[in-house]
Order: sequence, then structure tokens, then C-alpha cells
Amino acid sequence: MPGYSLHIGVNSVDPSHYAGWQGQLISCEEDMNDLARMAKSLFYSEIYLLPSAQATRQSVHFRLQKLADRLIAGDILLVTYSGHGAQIPDLTNDEVEDTDDEAWCLKDGMLLDDELVLAWSKFSKGVRIVLISDSCHSGGMDVFSSISMLKIPFSELSHMSRSRITPNKIISKTYDNNQDFYKYIQHETSKQLNATSEVERNERVQCSVKVLAACNSMELAQESNENGYFTAALINAWNFGRFKGTYSDLKNDISDVLSRIGHISQSPRLKLIGQPSDLFDQKPIFVI
Repeated sequence: MPGYSLHIGVNSVDPSHYAGWQGQLISCEEDMNDLARMAKSLFYSEIYLLPSAQATRQSVHFRLQKLADRLIAGDILLVTYSGHGAQIPDLTNDEVEDTDDEAWCLKDGMLLDDELVLAWSKFSKGVRIVLISDSCHSGGMDVFSSISMLKIPFSELSHMSRSRITPNKIISKTYDNNQDFYKYIQHETSKQLNATSEVERNERVQCSVKVLAACNSMELAQESNENGYFTAALINAWNFGRFKGTYSDLKNDISDVLSRIGHISQSPRLKLIGQPSDLFDQKPIFVI
């Protein structure tokens, strides 16, 4: 059973799409490289990296489709994303807990949570996927929760570590400037999934996807000059493969590491999308 991984790190985005905003971050590509090294140490046979300049919507879709065509039952795929998170209005009314679609801010445009669900639906039954998302809104990325109740204005975050949240005014301008593009994606994705609810969406996914998210819906994912705090805590907890617990244990250990950082308030989340997998639960974390 081979192991595959796809690592995305976006330190900046194209201002021509994002209303003049570059979204400068520092450590997302470091996250990407460190998690790729983890996959290499676990003898994953194919490891793909998409740093900022290459992290386009087309590149992510292309790579996920190629992997979906190849992976068979028992194979494992590790997908990691570090970068800005965002939300846009949900036009298809398939979000239960909020009225927004969560998104990753890729180089040339946002990748919506529904698009990831559609991507997962193309993988065969029995494939194991681990999704690690170190971004704001990551608790809603593929797990359909919201950060809409967050009351911290972006302008007041300067005294904190850098946050991986996209300013609301940038999201609004970007969406307004590209409404036809995003509306088409939302309606086309909904049509292909042929699902009118969150439950039906999950039923379309026959593989097993474990989502490890950097924070819950009320918190901000933050970074230092070296790594995202969530990614650094994950690597620390994994401890060069010495960690022997379950994914739930890993999430708890990451929480413990983060709780010891005084100025950080992040509560990682773990969610299963698609079908349960005995192999997922029997194998050590991330192991082929």
C-alpha cells in the first residue's frame, strides 16, 4: 500500500484577484516543507509540493484528480494546507450551521469547501485521506462550521501573532469583483454532488477523510516566523514518529502543546468525512 502526499503552502496571493491584497504571510511554505519531510520520513512513495507561486486552483484540482484516479482501497493520502482562510455567501443552502462557504485562499482564487467534498467523492471506497488545514476557518473547511461570530476586528490583531484570516473587506471586494465566477463554481459543484444537505454531501464520499483543523470556529489560526503554531505543535506531538496514539489522541496532544503558549488561543478540531475505516483506526497515525 503506497503512501501519497500533497502539501500546499501559500505565503502570498495574486492581488489582481484579491482586490489589491497580497495576503502576505511568512511561514506557510515552512509548514509545507516540514510536513513534506514528515511524509518522506514515513516512506511515502510520491510527495507533491505546491508553494505559493504554484498553488493555483487548477494545480490543486489537477493533482487531486490524478490521485483519485490512481489510489485504491488501503492507500493513504496526506493533504496539508497552510495559508489564509475565507468565507463567501453560501448560495446553495447546503450549510447547516451557517450561511457561508468556507474557502482556502489559493494563489489565483479561493477553493471552496464544496469543491473539496466533490474532490473526495472521486476517491475509491477504502482510500484513507488525512487533511491537515492550518488556516483560519479551518474548523469549517470540510467540516461545515463557521467563524462568522468572531468579534475581533482585523485592525485589532496587530498586537497578536500574525493571523491567517482574510480581512472581511477583502473577502467582500474579491467576491463582488468575481461574483459570476464563484456563483458558477457553487452551482456547478452543487449540481455534480446532487446533494441538498450536509448529510447527503457526506454520503457522496465513499473514502474516509480525517480532518485535522487548526482551530475551532471562534478562534484564529496564528503563525510565528518559523511555522504556524498548529503545525509546530503537530510536529512536536508527532515527535519523529514516536507518537503511538490515535488521531484523537494527537488532536488532544496538539491542544496541550498550544495551551502552554500563553498568547495563543487555538483549539484544534478533528472530524471524519465520508465512511468509517477500521484500517484508519488500526494503523498508527500517518502510517502507510
